[in-house]
Amino acid sequence: MKKGIINSFQSLGTLDGPGVRFVVFMQGCPYRCIYCHNPETWDFKNSNAIVMTPQELIEKIIPYKPYFGKVGGVTVSGGEPLCQAEFLIDFFTLCHENGITTALDTTGGVLNPLNEKLISLCDYILLDIKFSTTEDYIKYTSSLERQNTSCEKADFFISKSSTLSKNSTPENLNFQEETSESSNSKNPNSVSSSSKNINFENQTLKNSSENQKFESSTSQNFDCLNSKKENFKNLNSESSNLNSSGISLENVISFLELADKFNNQIILRHVVLKTINDTSYDTNFINTLKDSYKNITKIEYLPLSKLCTEKYKKLGIPFLAENLL
Repeated sequence: MKKGIINSFQSLGTLDGPGVRFVVFMQGCPYRCIYCHNPETWDFKNSNAIVMTPQELIEKIIPYKPYFGKVGGVTVSGGEPLCQAEFLIDFFTLCHENGITTALDTTGGVLNPLNEKLISLCDYILLDIKFSTTEDYIKYTSSLERQNTSCEKADFFISKSSTLSKNSTPENLNFQEETSESSNSKNPNSVSSSSKNINFENQTLKNSSENQKFESSTSQNFDCLNSKKENFKNLNSESSNLNSSGISLENVISFLELADKFNNQIILRHVVLKTINDTSYDTNFINTLKDSYKNITKIEYLPLSKLCTEKYKKLGIPFLAENLL
């Protein structure tokens, strides 16, 4: 069995999936999101990381099983857990053999041939939908941008490209959890998982001019939703797409396409950043995803956390989203 590289554990977590869960934070992430809560998990070669086999990890978790109840279990977060898919396949297999539910907390940005097997072993997938455009994904998750941009250049992180048409903020965005209705009651005009030709005509925006802007930018920024993402066999290695150019929105949609083929529950999570991803454009994008994929059961809007600021100070790394708190 392949060994896993782990940063830390949380024995009785209640914020990372349903019920009480044992949370495993994997070590290593190729991305540098400006609001990352766990910068200590970035380095793949962290000398303080814990190296364990799947069997050693499950033996550590089993004593906590009585606390999980009917819906609790194990959540694997990070870092980016997809970077250690081979280890997680063995570990999630052991979880199921011991009657423990599994949840994967991921960006969905890393595509590799093992994703399909790993997803098939997930009871829950917590998918972080960070932004609604490819431009914003690259701009705010790229390590290259982080290296070339001073934390003092706040305007870089709060400016909006005029081509994105993201100007209005919905009044009802209050960091609430929104539970989707059952698949039988979904919008009859939404698209089946087989075609994914998203129908935006039924999306309602408060302002007619904003609606016009949204429709005009749809073809530019949502093309990846209308594409088939079937061919994962041509991906060459587990390290595919690990680069400094940031997360690809197309990869995220590809991951969502694949996850929707299995019997799991997908929870979309969106950390709200003032002036960056808190507009009606963003909420329409997320709601469109919810109406278009049968396995999405919930949307969670989350506030930007202040708790990570001390981590950045300890590591001597600028927290580039601090001006958004």
